Amino acid sequence: MINSPDGGSYIEKIGFWLGLGAESLPILPVHILGFIGNQRSDAIKDLSHGIIREEDWIQNDQMKRYLNDLYFGELDDVNATQIYSLVTKTESKWSSWIGDGIVEKPSLTLLSDKVYRKKSNPESRVHCLFETSHYQVMAHPQTSRILRGTLNDRINF
Repeated sequence: MINSPDGGSYIEKIGFWLGLGAESLPILPVHILGFIGNQRSDAIKDLSHGIIREEDWIQNDQMKRYLNDLYFGELDDVNATQIYSLVTKTESKWSSWIGDGIVEKPSLTLLSDKVYRKKSNPESRVHCLFETSHYQVMAHPQTSRILRGTLNDRINF
């Protein structure tokens, strides 16, 4: 998994609430913009909350979705490795919130300890690329090295 927003994305959460607020205003042009802004695909809605199961969308209202469990064993039997990026090495409230520039750090690392580090060879399961944004992680030289090493380990295992 590469830069997977397992806990959702703050940009999508903010976008939803701004759109909902605009949609509820009685000013027709603002109302229309809010309505259009909240027309999102299911994939983008998933980004808002980190919810991937259909039943979680059906059974819960908007606020309860922020409290849902987000992991249900989907990766337990998968020989998976995690790569994520952070725009800075500095630890602070702001750097945690900024994360990779698109997804906040708590969302990026949600499954690091819970899933990836519980697998065999835990030291080789989680990789963080510092000073790298969400848009730079795929082209980062270290990403291809990690992927090649991971594939070689899996093939030669």
